Amino acid sequence: WLDDLQELWGEVGIPPEQQITRIKVVYENLSELMRAMVDEEKSRRDGYIENISKCRAECMRLAEELETQYEEPPEDYTVLKKEKTLRNQVSRVYWTIKSDERLSFRVILESIYEVLNPQRSSSLVFITLAPSILGKTADKRATSATKRSN
Repeated sequence: WLDDLQELWGEVGIPPEQQITRIKVVYENLSELMRAMVDEEKSRRDGYIENISKCRAECMRLAEELETQYEEPPEDYTVLKKEKTLRNQVSRVYWTIKSDERLSFRVILESIYEVLNPQRSSSLVFITLAPSILGKTADKRATSATKRSN
């Protein structure tokens, strides 16, 4: 690129002193751009490292709470790969907890329903109680399911 600029400046007739001045401006602009990019990338890296630290702490807390073993990602992982691995571990644990909670909630509802209505099938508990728990969408499904069962 610099050769192209010098060739153009020569064709136009810009004196060598002005060419040197313009080349210095080009170097200054490139240097400023590179410094800005380096600063931006350092900031991004620091954000990933901070997120790794938070995810690691959350994994350790969850492992202790759930009485399981926490496994650190391999040392040869890059910062991005460590961050993604730890973030996925936290997400998987929370997803598992939510699934277990939903299952437990359903079992409790079915148990309550069986105690209160021993003659009816416990599989209807979700249909009967879902509207109040899940909202309008469940209400429509429950209404149509109730109509079909009658």
